[in-house]
Parts: sequence; structure tokens; C-alpha cells
Amino acid sequence: MTESAQKSVSCQQCGGEMERTILDQGGTGRTALALIVAIVGVALLFYFPLGTVIGVLLLIAAPKLANKTKNVWKCMQCGYFFERA
Repeated sequence: MTESAQKSVSCQQCGGEMERTILDQGGTGRTALALIVAIVGVALLFYFPLGTVIGVLLLIAAPKLANKTKNVWKCMQCGYFFERA
């Protein structure tokens, strides 16, 4: 669907125009957890062979833990948002 073909969405709170955006819901706790998982993953790399496999999987999963985003419609006037499909 192109930009011109998408329908306009009005804000339920103020009636203003809404835009499609991505809301970042990361935080300090999620980042700390991802850092701990990454450190454990690096430590497990030295325990061949099973530890290496688990360590690589933890290193792949760590960045995904730290970053949580949602696709939302956000009002440009009042800041109200709701999740979109």
C-alpha cells in the first residue's frame, strides 16, 4: 500500500491527524538484562561444544531482549497513540 493510498486516521481524543510511527519501549531494565545475557553468552563460548552452541544462541538473543518496539498510530497534536496491526 502506498502513502497516497492509505486512509487518513483521526485522533479519538482531539480529532487531530495521526501518523504511522514506531514507539520504542526499551528501558534501563531491559538493557541491563540483555547485557547480563550477553556476558553469560560470552562466558559459555569457552565450554566446547555444548556451551559454545548455547553461548552463540544467547549472543543472538541479547539484542532482541534490549529492543522492544511497537507499530502505532500517534496523534501529531496531543500525542495520543494506539497500536496498529
